[in-house]
Amino acid sequence: MYYLYYLLYQIKNDNILWIVNIDENCYKLKNIIKKISNKYEDYYIVERQFEEDIKTIENELQRIHFKIFNKNNYDKIIYYT
Repeated sequence: MYYLYYLLYQIKNDNILWIVNIDENCYKLKNIIKKISNKYEDYYIVERQFEEDIKTIENELQRIHFKIFNKNNYDKIIYYT
């Protein structure tokens, strides 16, 4: 299994999660969140597992940011503000 971490943004009282960044290192994303404090928005780090398909992983890492995140049943929230 291979894991990618998604930094997601959500305006409070809204249901849409937006992709801000995708990385293989969740600590890097946590450091980004710690620098931000805002009462109007929430941030999440979600762990998503992938099979060993390099092409799929590369496509995810090249994904255009600020797209809507479609959560699946295997996603796991590991950090939030």
